[in-house]
Amino acid sequence: MKPGVDKVYSPILPPKEDEKFFDQQNKRILYNKQPLQKSIEKFVKFPIATDYEKGEPRLLVVSTDVAEGISVTFDSYEKGKDVNGKEIRNIDYNRDISQREKKQQPLVTQYNDGIKVQHVMASASLPEFYEYEEIGGRKFWDGGILSNTPIRELIQAHKDFWEYKKGSNELENSILEEASFNVPDLELYIINLVHSDDNVAPSDPDGMTERHKDIKLNDQYYVKESILLTHYTDLIEKLIQLGISKNNNNKNYELKKDINKILQNYTASRDTTEIPKKYLDIIKTQFGITRLESIERRDDHDTISAKDGDFTSETVNKLIKDGYESTWRKDPQFVLHQQK
Repeated sequence: MKPGVDKVYSPILPPKEDEKFFDQQNKRILYNKQPLQKSIEKFVKFPIATDYEKGEPRLLVVSTDVAEGISVTFDSYEKGKDVNGKEIRNIDYNRDISQREKKQQPLVTQYNDGIKVQHVMASASLPEFYEYEEIGGRKFWDGGILSNTPIRELIQAHKDFWEYKKGSNELENSILEEASFNVPDLELYIINLVHSDDNVAPSDPDGMTERHKDIKLNDQYYVKESILLTHYTDLIEKLIQLGISKNNNNKNYELKKDINKILQNYTASRDTTEIPKKYLDIIKTQFGITRLESIERRDDHDTISAKDGDFTSETVNKLIKDGYESTWRKDPQFVLHQQK
């Protein structure tokens, strides 16, 4: 990896000096990501701004704000419209205002024209390998630091978008009046370039390094967590429905009032950075995951721990072929044609 990979990255020489402790032994080779950016720009027309009403697909690009230590999601769908009807797209860092002093200026990164190549590069800026990607005065690293399989970010973006499209009041009323969750359900299909399980525990140093990466980057916890939340959502919906009956009698009417009163109560704050919320606010954007499929890259015996730096044509073509074959085995109806 030291000499770089053509059209993906190249070393920045001389090595970066230690400017804090002035340790001559503590030098780091960083890599130039311009070759990767130029390669991406050849195949993608930026900016990317898509519209749900036109049936256009949605692109979410996840990165990490280095200073804040939080994941941020750049979204090709709009988050709203300004007074002139222009679409708004932004990252609002002040949703949880308790985490910063109110006298501070709001932190908002705007990208109203859509996702640009800088946002894609922010999601690919590997820590201590590439320089930070700077956007609007903020410095970003690869989103995989906090969420390599960004299910949490996908779920939150889905909630936010439908709260904007349907309106907060409509979502609340559908729960209070009909015990119905109005955010559309999702099917999730996950493509992993690492695999969760293996036949054996490797004993050679490189094999152990490779296996360590695979386990760390697989994020199986969040896959299972998302399914558990779906079960909770189903349970909550059924419990609320107990307060609504086809028979309009006083007993059921009082039960409905009691349930709605509970939903209007606030959560207990257990953390100094937590803002109490109504129970209704927590559940009004919940939805179900109706299906979850995961397709994983299965390694051959010749792979090494540096496989994440292998961008040769041979490997890329093999991954495409393997991807088609894996999808065909699981869901043949989704494969329109088989690549030769």
